[in-house]
Amino acid sequence: MLDVEDKSLLTLRGNRMMRERATCSGCGKHSGLDDLVHNALYAGIHGKAFMLDVLVHGPKADSPGHEITCSGCGFVHDGLFLWIPSLPW
Repeated sequence: MLDVEDKSLLTLRGNRMMRERATCSGCGKHSGLDDLVHNALYAGIHGKAFMLDVLVHGPKADSPGHEITCSGCGFVHDGLFLWIPSLPW
């Protein structure tokens, strides 16, 4: 989806959200980073460069809640998904 040539840039293997992963009522797929990227790109909310930056450096401050559509079948999950903000140490 992001057309990344240097796969070593992508070290993020998961993320912390303000809720548990959802199971799609349409196809049974568990929600994940692929859904967040898919939604941002295909809804035209963010571009590839922005999403790659988020995956490499983490979410931006004050990220709003996101409605997530399953990237497998297009079913819309109930409720909003929010990143847990990274805290400065």
